[in-house]
Amino acid sequence: MRRGGYQQGRHNDPAWNIFGPMPDKNLLYINGRQWTLAFVSLVSLAAAAGVDYVVWLEPASLDEEFDSPLHAWAFKGMVMVLGHAMLVAVWWLSGRYVLEMQEAAKDTLVVKTWHWLGLHRTRRYPVSLLEDAGYVEGRTRLPGRPVVHAPWLKLRTPGGKALVLDLQGKYIDPRLLR
Repeated sequence: MRRGGYQQGRHNDPAWNIFGPMPDKNLLYINGRQWTLAFVSLVSLAAAAGVDYVVWLEPASLDEEFDSPLHAWAFKGMVMVLGHAMLVAVWWLSGRYVLEMQEAAKDTLVVKTWHWLGLHRTRRYPVSLLEDAGYVEGRTRLPGRPVVHAPWLKLRTPGGKALVLDLQGKYIDPRLLR
């Protein structure tokens, strides 16, 4: 069946697949964003270091800009929170952002997660991990701003840890979306 520019079933044709031959049948998910995440973590670390330098190592230059020490400290606090927010988000994603998922056995999944230092972790989870997956639309609705649509699945490990499975990954097996 043909719909617009997409032809169903064509994704199985190796000549059409720009990422190479189709993955093996046990592969459920691949995310190709580990280098993007590494870049974002470096940028956020550099931004936090810059904020720390300005606030703590050059405080006199900031203090001169304000009439009151209270205003200076309030500004420094706001800059510290904003300057470290992205770094905190990157650290939270570390060990939670799924890079790869494979079916190891009938009842076991092997999940590889991203780590901000490049020490990616691989763990085994029961297949029941996928049963209670929560869909998050990931759409921003800020007036006068571009709309971002970044859907993802929230998976809960048996230990209660949340995993993030980005639905805009490089390869997603249709069995994941049932």
